[in-house]
Parts: sequence; structure tokens; C-alpha cells
Amino acid sequence: MNTPRAGLVMGLLAAGCAGLIGCGGEADPTARDLSDGGVCDPGEMIVIGTAGATPIITGDCGPVQVTADRVSGNIESAASVTITGAHVTVLGKTWGTATISSDGTVINVDGIGTLTVEADSAAVVVNGPIDTLAVRGRGNVVNWNGGAALPSDANNTYTRMPG
Repeated sequence: MNTPRAGLVMGLLAAGCAGLIGCGGEADPTARDLSDGGVCDPGEMIVIGTAGATPIITGDCGPVQVTADRVSGNIESAASVTITGAHVTVLGKTWGTATISSDGTVINVDGIGTLTVEADSAAVVVNGPIDTLAVRGRGNVVNWNGGAALPSDANNTYTRMPG
């Protein structure tokens, strides 16, 4: 490997592979990157792997992975949405499941079947019911209409409107 190329590779590794697809096994290498937005095929596996991306994704997606930081976009419909990038803001209509594993995430969705928050300082608004809710972390705010019962922990703020 020549010296400039070796320096580039080492720099990327030192940066922790932020925003790169497949780094550390986070994103499935068979997933299509829609960081620039687009239409997913029914059931298609999607990744958003570019830091600072602002994608608008339409269609009935399969699993969607948001691995990059500072993503701000819209995922219309997905079987599942997994957010591991930090400070992500995503809007959507219907998601089968959603898992938030990074701090500072904000989501606003019309409906989610199962919501799991494993982070701190996340903000979630679901304009419909959540069937199953699990929250671990501190300083999270979760608002939803009907479905899952109010959790009893004092580390987070919950508002459940009658559904």
C-alpha cells in the first residue's frame, strides 16, 4: 500500500468509521444505501449510512438501518427501523418495529407496533398506538395514543393519551 493511501485508510479507521456502511458489522452489506433518498422496493433492506444525510424514503420498505450520525429525514413505511447513529431525527407513517440505540434521537411516527428505546435523551412522538413499549435509559420522552401501558420508571417522561 502506498503511503498516501495508507494514511487515508488509517485516518478513516482512527475516525471510528463514522458513517461508513458495514463498519464494525453495523449495517448489512446486502442492504441498499438510500442516504440520498428514493423509493424502496416492497420488503427491501435499506441502510442510511452517510453522516448528515437528509433522505426522503417512500415505499413499503423491509428493515431500515440508520447507522450514520446527524441524519434528518423521512421513512414512510418499514417493517423495522433500527437507529444506531447519534442525533438522528426521522419522521414516518407506519413502522412495524423501531429500536433506538443512540442518544439524542428524535422520531415522530403515525404508528409503531413495537418500540424499544435503549438510549438517553431520545424524544418519541407516536400519533397512534404502540402495541409494545420497552424503555431503558434516562431522560427519554415518549408520547403516544393508546396501546401499551404507561411504564412505571421515574427516569423518563411518558404521556399516553387514551386510544
